[in-house]
Amino acid sequence: MTYGMAGIIESRNGGDYKDIWCNKKNYERLDQYLNAGSKAVCEVLPQALVTLHLETSDVEKYTKIMEAWEKGDVDYDVLGSSYYPFWGNTLDGLRQIQNLAAKKGKLFAVLETSWVNSLQDADGTPNSIGSLNSDLKQTYTVGPQGQVDELTGMYKVLTSQDNGLGAFYWEPGWIPVKAGWNNWEYNKKMADQYGTGWASKGAVGYAPDDEMYYNGKEA
Repeated sequence: MTYGMAGIIESRNGGDYKDIWCNKKNYERLDQYLNAGSKAVCEVLPQALVTLHLETSDVEKYTKIMEAWEKGDVDYDVLGSSYYPFWGNTLDGLRQIQNLAAKKGKLFAVLETSWVNSLQDADGTPNSIGSLNSDLKQTYTVGPQGQVDELTGMYKVLTSQDNGLGAFYWEPGWIPVKAGWNNWEYNKKMADQYGTGWASKGAVGYAPDDEMYYNGKEA
């Protein structure tokens, strides 16, 4: 949602989130959509907490976007954030965003987080994070202990204030049914049949074509 939603999105030719959330015409329409969604949630599940999720742990972006929500009186209870250290997110940045949520009177949750168990390929499709990925930030060691350390640091931040709710680990669907490069065909069959993995036939038309193929094969 940082860069727009529902057909109101930033320009791919040099635009950014400000094209959406600092543009009155755009944010007023999106505020209407968000309020309609919030109203629907409250009508169907009155006890539910309405949550709005932004994926980039950048306090400046969060501030501008939350200000746009305030102008439209958007009704929500929880501010959600992603937290991915391998893409440069930091505990200090997470803490600043949680502080911002507290100042706005909102609860706070991390709705996506993870750390790298291995840089080895496991399923015959490209890795989101791997040894060839220049975006990898070596904040923690690669492996199970690094995953423990990442979660420990994150939860220390979340529990440091009363508005911290918890976190969701992302994303078990990425774990191959049968690990190993040579098991690509088996994993692809299972993905289409059971919805495991990242890209199944259901993603055709949603994910761009260059993500649907790898080394000339369907991914």
